[in-house]
Amino acid sequence: MEAVTVLWRRLAKLLLKISSILKRQSKLSMDEINDLKQSAVAYGEEWVSMIPGKDSLFNKLHTLIAHLTVFAEEHGTIGLVNEESFEATHPRAQTISTHLRSMIAAEGKVQKTVQRFSLDLNSEYQATRTALQDGRKTGARNLRNSDKYNVTHLSRRHDTAPIYNPPHCQDNVLPDGLIHVDTNQAIVKQEWLDYYNYLVCGRIPAPWRKTFGSDDGIGTVFKVKSEYVTN
Repeated sequence: MEAVTVLWRRLAKLLLKISSILKRQSKLSMDEINDLKQSAVAYGEEWVSMIPGKDSLFNKLHTLIAHLTVFAEEHGTIGLVNEESFEATHPRAQTISTHLRSMIAAEGKVQKTVQRFSLDLNSEYQATRTALQDGRKTGARNLRNSDKYNVTHLSRRHDTAPIYNPPHCQDNVLPDGLIHVDTNQAIVKQEWLDYYNYLVCGRIPAPWRKTFGSDDGIGTVFKVKSEYVTN
């Protein structure tokens, strides 16, 4: 009985560690992602040694953990997609979206939403925006300042000149991670648009759905289970 208690305590300790990482609301570092993977593998090893023969339960456990670790590697976050988090953040996202109604450009709404949620992308946001602005024509009338707006509904500050591709984006070929989001060819990061669609519109972005698709190439649970046992 004491040995079983020790095993359950080890499982609970690992599960607590995994849960604490899954609920974090910030971007995960590579160390945190590796910690998640190691804890998941250790949990699988303890499960197989402690509860042999429960294939159906283990298969569900493996499928969940394997997809979560892949998702963390591809998107750098887990906390923003758990149900508890969504219930807390969705109303706030709706409030932010309401406050941004006076902004005309989709680019500005996406960028400002990301900023207000403090998704640890502010420095990256500034660097990307600077690079894009360097490629546009100079002059107050030719630089669209989507971030500056008046919410009194009496006037709106919005420069309507088109966005020009920066030097490294000739022929409408954008670097990885940048996309056009509206008919005015506004440019934003795909990552920001994914967060915006999820938090404000309640839609699961296509890149996120793909991670949990049937053709993800993770491998069979039986292969992974054999690795748990032999390692």
